[in-house]
Amino acid sequence: MKRWSGIFCLMFYFGMASSAQNLSDVITITGEPGAQQFPDVAYNIRDNTFLVVWEHVVDVNLNDINGILVNGDTGQPMGSPVTLITGIHSFEAPEVVYNSQDNEFLVVARRVNDNMAVAQRVSAQGQPVGDIVDIGRSNGPTFFDPAARARVVAVAYNATDNRFIVGLGEPMTAQILLPDLSLDYLVENIGVGTNPALAWSSVQNVFLMAWEDRQIRSTGSENLSARLISNDGVLLDEILLLRDQEFAEESPRIAYNPDDDQFLVVWDERIGFKEGIIPQTLTDTIAQLVSADGQRIGDPIPIEAGTAYTLRQDVDYNPHSKLYLVVWKGDPSGDFAFADIYGQFVKRDGSLANGNFLIYEGGDDNTDEGNSEQYYDESKLPVVAANPLTGGFYVVWEEGGTNRNPEDRNILARYVEPTITGFQDWAIFE
Repeated sequence: MKRWSGIFCLMFYFGMASSAQNLSDVITITGEPGAQQFPDVAYNIRDNTFLVVWEHVVDVNLNDINGILVNGDTGQPMGSPVTLITGIHSFEAPEVVYNSQDNEFLVVARRVNDNMAVAQRVSAQGQPVGDIVDIGRSNGPTFFDPAARARVVAVAYNATDNRFIVGLGEPMTAQILLPDLSLDYLVENIGVGTNPALAWSSVQNVFLMAWEDRQIRSTGSENLSARLISNDGVLLDEILLLRDQEFAEESPRIAYNPDDDQFLVVWDERIGFKEGIIPQTLTDTIAQLVSADGQRIGDPIPIEAGTAYTLRQDVDYNPHSKLYLVVWKGDPSGDFAFADIYGQFVKRDGSLANGNFLIYEGGDDNTDEGNSEQYYDESKLPVVAANPLTGGFYVVWEEGGTNRNPEDRNILARYVEPTITGFQDWAIFE
């Protein structure tokens, strides 16, 4: 009877809950003059802070990488933005990861003039440490959709060995870095393609790398592949083909779940075209569980399918709430000139926890500046980092909003607290 009572309580809880999430007020990370775009975020559990980084447009074809610390409880910025990466050339597509052993962050980006991936250490106080270090070339983004602002450099941290791995595209390679950013192992011949994503298994001490594959494909422009890499840069097993559909699978992102020692890979999938909409591309957001020994677990998961347009997703896992949160930009009509930010909680077994929900509605200024992405009234490029102290997630995105122009873009954020949990076993109620 205890088991049935627990099941009844669980059903009652979900039946009575009005929503699957609580949302904080919208937070302005930076409202500086000019364009602020392409954010990323990482969490420091020791100090309970986030570091948000983004491209700061200094001039035409000249971007710096800026960053700011954020309070982990309130989500509010601490101090003023700091320039983390700068030079005579432009930098783009920053990625940030936290180094738990040294209590500092690592930011990687691409220098545009020579496609060189670079790295910059950042202190727990949000200040640059040492010099910028060249890592290797990463030639992207994808030729299929160059306006998509693909993530052309990826980074993950190995807390067991205190080292980083940086993913580079065209062809797919990776560079393992020591904490002082000296180059260690170069991982070559991973595959053919671009737009890498990386995560690290703390149990098996291996990395999983996923990318848009242009070699192992029978359909479409890009398919999705993945491969395991050991802690010292050895390729493990063969390439795992995750998805091969009619059009293309793009922009993979990965979260690691230490409770089950598995990864959740998410991507956007082009599924067709819609008449009367420019651009006409229809897309879904799909996910796949992958074990730490490089095997698919179950079938692909339709995170958001059938609402015409979803794109540029991210994902993280929170061991406190036992949930993944997938975020993306989307629009039910298929017109991505007016995209908003959405989210979906996913349980450890891959099942969806309630339906998807709106995180932010960007609005529409009811003007038509033409078919140029820089003028769209869209919220885009969402990223997410979990706070394992609270069970919540911090979602950050680039926002044009109403009255948008290409010189006026800000970085916004919102804290998302789940009102559901990802427990799998009824026995916890006994």
